[in-house]
Amino acid sequence: MSRYGLILLLLAAGILPASAEAQFSYQEPEAASSFIGEATADFSSEYIWRGLEYNSEFVFLPSLRLNERGLEIAAFGVLDLTDSNGLENDFTQWIFRGGLARGDAGGSIGLFYNYYYYPEHNRSKTQEVSLEMEWGRPIFMAIDIYWDFDRAHGFYGRAGIGGKIDLDPLLIEPRCSVGAASSNYLETYYAVDKDSFCDLVSSIKAELRIVAGLRLTVKVSYYQLMTSALRQATMAEREGDYWWYQLGAAWRF
Repeated sequence: MSRYGLILLLLAAGILPASAEAQFSYQEPEAASSFIGEATADFSSEYIWRGLEYNSEFVFLPSLRLNERGLEIAAFGVLDLTDSNGLENDFTQWIFRGGLARGDAGGSIGLFYNYYYYPEHNRSKTQEVSLEMEWGRPIFMAIDIYWDFDRAHGFYGRAGIGGKIDLDPLLIEPRCSVGAASSNYLETYYAVDKDSFCDLVSSIKAELRIVAGLRLTVKVSYYQLMTSALRQATMAEREGDYWWYQLGAAWRF
Protein backbone atom coordinates (compact mmCIF):
# COMPACT_ATOMS: atom_id res chain seq x y z
CA MET A 1 0.00 0.00 0.00
CA SER A 2 1.33 3.45 -0.92
CA ARG A 3 1.89 6.09 1.74
CA TYR A 4 -1.06 8.07 0.45
CA GLY A 5 -3.22 4.94 0.47
CA LEU A 6 -2.37 4.53 4.14
CA ILE A 7 -3.32 8.16 4.80
CA LEU A 8 -6.70 7.66 3.13
CA LEU A 9 -7.24 4.49 5.15
CA LEU A 10 -6.62 6.41 8.38
CA LEU A 11 -8.96 9.15 7.23
CA ALA A 12 -11.69 6.67 6.41
CA ALA A 13 -11.28 4.99 9.79
CA GLY A 14 -11.69 8.32 11.56
CA ILE A 15 -8.42 7.98 13.48
CA LEU A 16 -6.94 11.34 12.55
CA PRO A 17 -8.35 14.45 14.26
CA ALA A 18 -9.75 17.04 11.87
CA SER A 19 -12.84 18.84 10.62
CA ALA A 20 -14.94 19.63 7.60
CA GLU A 21 -14.35 22.68 5.34
CA ALA A 22 -15.31 25.68 7.39
CA GLN A 23 -17.28 27.53 4.74
CA PHE A 24 -19.74 24.71 3.90
CA SER A 25 -19.93 22.35 6.87
CA TYR A 26 -23.24 21.80 8.60
CA GLN A 27 -23.13 23.95 11.72
CA GLU A 28 -26.24 22.44 13.29
CA PRO A 29 -28.65 19.56 12.57
CA GLU A 30 -30.89 20.00 9.57
CA ALA A 31 -34.49 20.92 10.26
CA ALA A 32 -37.44 18.76 9.24
CA SER A 33 -38.57 21.24 6.56
CA SER A 34 -38.20 20.16 2.93
CA PHE A 35 -36.50 23.49 2.12
CA ILE A 36 -33.52 25.00 3.95
CA GLY A 37 -31.70 28.19 3.07
CA GLU A 38 -28.73 29.80 4.76
CA ALA A 39 -26.91 33.07 4.05
CA THR A 40 -23.70 34.09 5.83
CA ALA A 41 -21.63 37.26 5.90
CA ASP A 42 -18.21 37.01 7.55
CA PHE A 43 -15.32 39.44 7.91
CA SER A 44 -11.99 37.62 8.26
CA SER A 45 -8.55 38.96 9.18
CA GLU A 46 -6.98 36.57 6.62
CA TYR A 47 -8.06 34.08 3.99
CA ILE A 48 -6.36 30.69 4.36
CA TRP A 49 -7.43 27.80 2.13
CA ARG A 50 -6.06 24.31 2.83
CA GLY A 51 -2.88 25.78 4.27
CA LEU A 52 -2.38 28.30 1.44
CA GLU A 53 -2.39 31.99 2.30
CA TYR A 54 -4.49 33.65 -0.39
CA ASN A 55 -4.75 36.96 1.45
CA SER A 56 -2.85 38.04 4.57
CA GLU A 57 -5.25 40.94 5.26
CA PHE A 58 -8.97 41.54 5.70
CA VAL A 59 -11.51 39.92 3.40
CA PHE A 60 -15.30 39.70 3.23
CA LEU A 61 -16.70 36.18 2.85
CA PRO A 62 -20.37 35.97 1.76
CA SER A 63 -22.09 32.66 1.08
CA LEU A 64 -25.52 31.30 0.18
CA ARG A 65 -26.76 27.72 0.52
CA LEU A 66 -30.13 26.38 -0.68
CA ASN A 67 -31.32 22.83 -0.06
CA GLU A 68 -34.62 21.45 -1.37
CA ARG A 69 -35.37 17.86 -0.29
CA GLY A 70 -31.68 16.96 -0.33
CA LEU A 71 -30.80 18.68 -3.60
CA GLU A 72 -28.35 21.47 -2.77
CA ILE A 73 -26.70 24.42 -4.52
CA ALA A 74 -24.33 26.91 -2.90
CA ALA A 75 -21.97 29.78 -3.66
CA PHE A 76 -19.08 31.25 -1.65
CA GLY A 77 -17.16 34.44 -2.47
CA VAL A 78 -13.95 36.16 -1.35
CA LEU A 79 -13.87 39.98 -1.56
CA ASP A 80 -10.53 41.68 -0.85
CA LEU A 81 -10.97 44.64 1.53
CA THR A 82 -7.38 45.90 1.24
CA ASP A 83 -4.85 46.37 -1.56
CA SER A 84 -2.57 43.58 -0.36
CA ASN A 85 -3.14 41.70 -3.64
CA GLY A 86 -3.58 44.87 -5.69
CA LEU A 87 -7.29 44.04 -5.97
CA GLU A 88 -9.04 46.08 -3.30
CA ASN A 89 -12.86 45.80 -3.45
CA ASP A 90 -12.68 43.03 -6.07
CA PHE A 91 -13.89 39.46 -5.74
CA THR A 92 -10.80 37.28 -6.08
CA GLN A 93 -12.42 33.86 -5.73
CA TRP A 94 -15.80 32.22 -6.23
CA ILE A 95 -16.73 28.66 -5.34
CA PHE A 96 -19.92 27.30 -6.89
CA ARG A 97 -21.23 23.89 -5.93
CA GLY A 98 -24.16 21.56 -6.33
CA GLY A 99 -25.05 18.08 -5.23
CA LEU A 100 -26.93 15.93 -2.77
CA ALA A 101 -26.88 16.66 0.97
CA ARG A 102 -28.94 15.33 3.85
CA GLY A 103 -28.66 15.91 7.59
CA ASP A 104 -30.46 15.19 10.85
CA ALA A 105 -29.76 15.33 14.58
CA GLY A 106 -27.14 12.58 14.23
CA GLY A 107 -25.04 14.20 11.50
CA SER A 108 -24.91 14.89 7.78
CA ILE A 109 -23.58 13.60 4.46
CA GLY A 110 -23.11 15.29 1.10
CA LEU A 111 -21.80 14.48 -2.37
CA PHE A 112 -20.90 17.62 -4.38
CA TYR A 113 -19.48 18.99 -7.60
CA ASN A 114 -17.33 22.09 -6.85
CA TYR A 115 -16.21 24.73 -9.36
CA TYR A 116 -13.45 27.19 -8.37
CA TYR A 117 -13.26 30.44 -10.31
CA TYR A 118 -10.65 33.22 -9.86
CA PRO A 119 -11.91 36.30 -11.77
CA GLU A 120 -9.07 38.68 -10.84
CA HIS A 121 -6.09 36.38 -10.34
CA ASN A 122 -3.69 34.59 -12.63
CA ARG A 123 -4.89 31.32 -11.15
CA SER A 124 -6.44 28.58 -13.23
CA LYS A 125 -10.03 27.56 -12.52
CA THR A 126 -10.45 24.03 -11.29
CA GLN A 127 -13.15 21.45 -10.54
CA GLU A 128 -13.59 18.89 -7.79
CA VAL A 129 -15.90 16.14 -6.64
CA SER A 130 -16.24 15.86 -2.86
CA LEU A 131 -17.69 13.52 -0.26
CA GLU A 132 -18.34 15.29 3.07
CA MET A 133 -19.55 13.55 6.24
CA GLU A 134 -20.14 14.51 9.88
CA TRP A 135 -21.65 12.41 12.65
CA GLY A 136 -22.18 12.42 16.41
CA ARG A 137 -23.58 14.86 18.97
CA PRO A 138 -22.41 16.60 21.12
CA ILE A 139 -18.95 15.22 20.24
CA PHE A 140 -18.71 14.88 16.47
CA MET A 141 -16.29 13.58 13.88
CA ALA A 142 -16.02 14.70 10.26
CA ILE A 143 -14.35 13.35 7.11
CA ASP A 144 -14.11 15.14 3.75
CA ILE A 145 -12.43 13.77 0.62
CA TYR A 146 -11.88 16.00 -2.45
CA TRP A 147 -10.82 14.80 -5.89
CA ASP A 148 -9.49 17.60 -8.09
CA PHE A 149 -10.02 16.08 -11.55
CA ASP A 150 -9.28 19.26 -13.52
CA ARG A 151 -6.08 21.04 -12.53
CA ALA A 152 -4.28 18.91 -9.94
CA HIS A 153 -5.62 15.43 -10.82
CA GLY A 154 -5.14 14.49 -7.20
CA PHE A 155 -6.77 14.10 -3.80
CA TYR A 156 -7.02 16.24 -0.68
CA GLY A 157 -8.62 14.74 2.45
CA ARG A 158 -9.49 16.15 5.84
CA ALA A 159 -10.67 14.38 8.99
CA GLY A 160 -11.72 16.02 12.20
CA ILE A 161 -13.15 16.03 15.68
CA GLY A 162 -15.01 18.67 17.63
CA GLY A 163 -17.81 19.38 20.05
CA LYS A 164 -20.95 21.46 20.46
CA ILE A 165 -21.50 23.05 23.88
CA ASP A 166 -25.03 24.45 24.03
CA LEU A 167 -25.40 27.24 26.58
CA ASP A 168 -28.64 28.58 25.08
CA PRO A 169 -28.66 31.17 23.56
CA LEU A 170 -24.87 30.68 23.14
CA LEU A 171 -23.33 27.76 21.25
CA ILE A 172 -19.58 27.06 21.63
CA GLU A 173 -17.90 24.85 19.03
CA PRO A 174 -14.22 23.82 19.25
CA ARG A 175 -12.74 21.92 16.28
CA CYS A 176 -9.43 20.39 15.26
CA SER A 177 -8.53 19.17 11.77
CA VAL A 178 -5.72 17.46 9.89
CA GLY A 179 -5.43 17.44 6.10
CA ALA A 180 -3.46 15.13 3.80
CA ALA A 181 -2.95 15.16 0.04
CA SER A 182 -1.57 13.15 -2.86
CA SER A 183 1.69 14.02 -4.59
CA ASN A 184 -0.13 15.35 -7.68
CA TYR A 185 -2.17 17.72 -5.54
CA LEU A 186 0.80 19.00 -3.53
CA GLU A 187 2.93 19.37 -6.66
CA THR A 188 0.24 21.60 -8.20
CA TYR A 189 -0.36 23.85 -5.19
CA TYR A 190 2.94 23.68 -3.27
CA ALA A 191 5.52 22.44 -5.82
CA VAL A 192 6.23 19.52 -3.46
CA ASP A 193 6.04 16.16 -5.25
CA LYS A 194 5.29 13.88 -2.31
CA ASP A 195 2.28 12.22 -0.66
CA SER A 196 2.07 13.70 2.81
CA PHE A 197 0.06 15.32 5.53
CA CYS A 198 -0.74 18.92 4.63
CA ASP A 199 -2.26 21.31 7.18
CA LEU A 200 -3.43 21.42 10.79
CA VAL A 201 -6.30 23.74 11.75
CA SER A 202 -7.67 24.34 15.25
CA SER A 203 -10.53 26.72 15.95
CA ILE A 204 -13.14 27.77 18.46
CA LYS A 205 -16.37 29.43 17.41
CA ALA A 206 -19.11 31.10 19.43
CA GLU A 207 -22.62 31.58 18.01
CA LEU A 208 -25.18 33.82 19.69
CA ARG A 209 -28.80 33.17 18.72
CA ILE A 210 -30.52 36.53 18.32
CA VAL A 211 -33.95 35.54 16.97
CA ALA A 212 -35.21 32.43 15.19
CA GLY A 213 -32.79 31.68 12.36
CA LEU A 214 -30.40 34.60 13.02
CA ARG A 215 -27.00 34.08 14.67
CA LEU A 216 -23.99 36.29 15.31
CA THR A 217 -20.64 34.48 15.16
CA VAL A 218 -17.09 34.97 16.43
CA LYS A 219 -14.35 32.52 15.44
CA VAL A 220 -10.63 32.30 16.23
CA SER A 221 -8.45 29.87 14.26
CA TYR A 222 -4.84 28.66 14.14
CA TYR A 223 -3.22 26.84 11.23
CA GLN A 224 0.14 25.25 10.56
CA LEU A 225 1.62 23.33 7.64
CA MET A 226 2.59 19.88 8.84
CA THR A 227 5.86 19.19 7.04
CA SER A 228 9.09 21.14 6.70
CA ALA A 229 8.93 20.76 2.90
CA LEU A 230 5.56 22.54 2.73
CA ARG A 231 6.65 25.26 5.17
CA GLN A 232 9.80 25.85 3.13
CA ALA A 233 7.79 26.00 -0.11
CA THR A 234 5.52 28.77 1.22
CA MET A 235 8.03 30.72 3.31
CA ALA A 236 8.89 33.29 0.63
CA GLU A 237 5.27 34.32 0.03
CA ARG A 238 3.77 34.02 3.54
CA GLU A 239 3.03 37.41 5.08
CA GLY A 240 0.21 36.84 7.57
CA ASP A 241 0.00 35.31 11.03
CA TYR A 242 -0.77 31.72 11.91
CA TRP A 243 -3.71 33.04 13.96
CA TRP A 244 -6.73 34.68 12.36
CA TYR A 245 -10.25 35.56 13.39
CA GLN A 246 -13.70 36.05 11.87
CA LEU A 247 -16.74 38.12 12.82
CA GLY A 248 -20.03 37.64 11.07
CA ALA A 249 -23.68 36.70 10.97
CA ALA A 250 -25.71 33.78 9.62
CA TRP A 251 -29.39 33.70 8.72
CA ARG A 252 -31.20 30.40 8.27
CA PHE A 253 -34.56 30.58 6.49
